Amino acid sequence: MGKETVTFEDSTLWIANNRVPDDVIYNLLSVVYSPEGIDHMIQKHKSAQAMSIETGVKGIVTPLHPGAERFWREKGVR
Repeated sequence: MGKETVTFEDSTLWIANNRVPDDVIYNLLSVVYSPEGIDHMIQKHKSAQAMSIETGVKGIVTPLHPGAERFWREKGVR
């Protein structure tokens, strides 16, 4: 205990089928990517400092759920 440990960061990809209502996905992203949501995530793990609207869809090559597409388009990153 008390010694530095080398770690790595990895992205998380939420998976939802098309039966999940668009507003559910939109609202989840709105909460997580709010200033309070990001602060909460950082309190849980420092690697969340890398979370941002600008990098939220970085590297995603799969189709987005329509609710996610709406969220990211409104944020100007899709």
